[in-house]
Amino acid sequence: MVDFLILGNGIALHYNNVFHLVKNKQVRYGISIVSGFRYFEIPDGYEQYGTASKEEDGKRYIGVSGVRWITSLFVQDKKPLKLDHSFRDGYRMFDNINAININKTEDIPGDYFETMGVPITFLDKWCYNQFDVIDKTEDAILDGKLVYTRILIRRKQ
Repeated sequence: MVDFLILGNGIALHYNNVFHLVKNKQVRYGISIVSGFRYFEIPDGYEQYGTASKEEDGKRYIGVSGVRWITSLFVQDKKPLKLDHSFRDGYRMFDNINAININKTEDIPGDYFETMGVPITFLDKWCYNQFDVIDKTEDAILDGKLVYTRILIRRKQ
């Protein structure tokens, strides 16, 4: 594979044709700003639409959220997550997947080593030495309701 560094929407890493590269640590987020809008200049005649746009010094910009550096280049591993929660705190299993649901990365329990379904934002904080990514699912059901895409992870022992 040819090395690359692109600026794109972070959600791209969970697309089916890219995710296997993420899982195998061949593609990852680079060091990025992870929240808010990033503004990009647009040419005259380009429609200004979306939730954020502005003009400065006669130049027009649109705001794009979820922008990340995406790369095949080496990126230093993230710091291990602080795992302050306990599995006894009442985590629930998905109805159709043998995994517990985690709504926020910071809620990952420190005493659980089985499969967990975490939001895709986990990839921003993924410490390779602490967790393995097993798969992803777009059809996780919790209490009879479909949950947004989950990355299935397991903590290393």
